Amino acid sequence: MNGPTCSADGLSLDGTDDWADIDDWEWGGTTSFEVYVKYESFNSQSRVFDFGNGMSSDSNNVFLYNYMATSEIVWGVLQGSSGKYLLMSSYDSSTWTHVVVTVSDTTMKIFAAAQIIVNLPTIVPAMSIPDNMKEAMKAASFLNVDVFNWVSVGCWTGGVGYYDKTLYMTLATTGSCALFIFIGGLLKKHRSWCFTIAITITYLVLPTVTTTIFGLFPCDSLDNDSSMLRKDYSISCFDGDKRFWVMCGWLMVLVFPIGVVAMYNLVLRSKKARLMSSVVERLEDEEITPLMFL
Repeated sequence: MNGPTCSADGLSLDGTDDWADIDDWEWGGTTSFEVYVKYESFNSQSRVFDFGNGMSSDSNNVFLYNYMATSEIVWGVLQGSSGKYLLMSSYDSSTWTHVVVTVSDTTMKIFAAAQIIVNLPTIVPAMSIPDNMKEAMKAASFLNVDVFNWVSVGCWTGGVGYYDKTLYMTLATTGSCALFIFIGGLLKKHRSWCFTIAITITYLVLPTVTTTIFGLFPCDSLDNDSSMLRKDYSISCFDGDKRFWVMCGWLMVLVFPIGVVAMYNLVLRSKKARLMSSVVERLEDEEITPLMFL
């Protein structure tokens, strides 16, 4: 071992000369490797792993790294002086990516998917946002806390999977909105402010939550007759609880995005007359201004 450390972020390497050794084992035939990897930057050919039986001209090696200093994934098998390589552009800087690579006879495959976790969208549509709306967005930023980032992804082998993350995201969002609506019902003086907070929460997390929910459905069929959830290759689509989570997924779709978008429509229709007023009147209307982003 040279240089790497095991922390809450996983096994951290500098991408240059850090390495960690593992015990020898024998393997062959159809083989697959699965990793979670996050590149903070792209150095030249930084190995995620490089397994082999030596450095001689007749050695055999398998390796996964980024090509040169780019974000392209390279999955390679080297047998002596000949080798096979597969390239795919999928790494995103500072994002955990779930990568599964397989080799069977002469067929090589790469499966990669950025793990969607509880994060607010990093790109908000450019718009003129009122001051009270900015305050509401700031207050709603607590949803950016991801409890799964408190646990090591690279060094921890617990059972928090895609199903757990999806459940957390939907319950955290609906629970937070319900809490602000409940507070607004108790404190009539702050009812408008609490409602704005709830609307803002749904607006900020809707793209992320919706994408995550739809990730419950698609599966990939592999060469070994298995079928794995596309968003998390640790979950088999043949498991008995897959049907339960598909049903939960459709229920979540009714809430996100159908229910939330329907709510936006009802809110706007209820304010139609005031929205049709002049620009000056709309800007001075404390109930309309926070909803102008819709």
